[in-house]
Amino acid sequence: MFDRQFHLEPFVRFEELRRHRPVFYVEALDAWLLLRHDHVKQVLQDPRTFSSDDPRWHTEEFETAPTMITSDDPTHRRLRALAQPAFTPRRIAKLATAVEELCESILDEVEARGDRFDLVEAFSGPFPAIVIAELLGVPREDYPRFRRIAAQAVLATRPEPERSVGMRAGQELNAYYGAFLRERRESGELGDDLTSDFIRAQRDGAECSDGELEAMGSLFLIAGHETTTNLINNAVRCLDDAPKLRAKVVADPDCARDLVTEVLRYRGPVLGNFRFTTRTVEIGETVLPAGSRVLPMLMAANHDPNEYEAPGEFQLERRAKGHLGFGRGIHRCLGEPLAKLEAEIAIPALYRRFPELRVDTERDILPVEVPVIHGCRELHVRV
Repeated sequence: MFDRQFHLEPFVRFEELRRHRPVFYVEALDAWLLLRHDHVKQVLQDPRTFSSDDPRWHTEEFETAPTMITSDDPTHRRLRALAQPAFTPRRIAKLATAVEELCESILDEVEARGDRFDLVEAFSGPFPAIVIAELLGVPREDYPRFRRIAAQAVLATRPEPERSVGMRAGQELNAYYGAFLRERRESGELGDDLTSDFIRAQRDGAECSDGELEAMGSLFLIAGHETTTNLINNAVRCLDDAPKLRAKVVADPDCARDLVTEVLRYRGPVLGNFRFTTRTVEIGETVLPAGSRVLPMLMAANHDPNEYEAPGEFQLERRAKGHLGFGRGIHRCLGEPLAKLEAEIAIPALYRRFPELRVDTERDILPVEVPVIHGCRELHVRV
């Protein structure tokens, strides 16, 4: 099922399966895929029955500290509270000017590349990676390193042997951030960044181990740019298929909010996140035993015709407020305000600079081929 064509256009396969097998077992993942909106929402809103504490992260070879996305309450609530202050609307709004300046600076460099380039390498990759580096306080010049490691770390969601490659990359990223955290703590030079916030919270008695802080930083270095990189990539693909809407974005940058909302519904960067049943539970007409691995597919839910009229059409005016692009429930994406800010700045700026930007049909789109991400490793464009 998870071939290259699926990763390029997953909703096509989802549409076929939903009609006949909305609860679908995939042997390679040892997981049940859920494709209906009501089933996906059921899982996301019931963390007691559908646990996020993935036992595959706790092995003798790859034992890792819990993170917000791999733990349940009360651990999840405790870890989320450490980072929550950095993602309040007020603090994110204060970043807007710096993010705009960074975006324009990178686009200046992109212009020097000529009329053809890989969007991921030139813009959609470095832009959010540098933003999250600045937010954490890690050196901006390190972003190529942690982007490389992060690209390998997401392989942990694939079957073996890629899973072991991804787990080792995750350990490498933990070691990178752990070294930076110790250096910052020992120097005593704290600033207005998330790493400094972690250190202050720990000094003030917050319940968090060094291992948990290392895992938290690693999570942000991966999720903090991977989602936004592919949100930008996917927006370009959507607009490439809709020339009239592309012209509207060029003429009216104020439509960015509606554009980003519909991209999140139609071609969101997160396909799903694994859960584990804590008891025997019935979904639809399928009974899942306790301990079953479940993968609620957010994009499939966002294309469910029982939830959206003409879900296969990209409609700027849809304003699908109930979409599941950032999840739902206690694990709804903490970085949602930052991802939206970045995308709503980056996409209009990109088309303002390159109003004739098109996907280069002479080059293949190389998708990210992991079961939880919808995006591109390479997206060549012409301007």
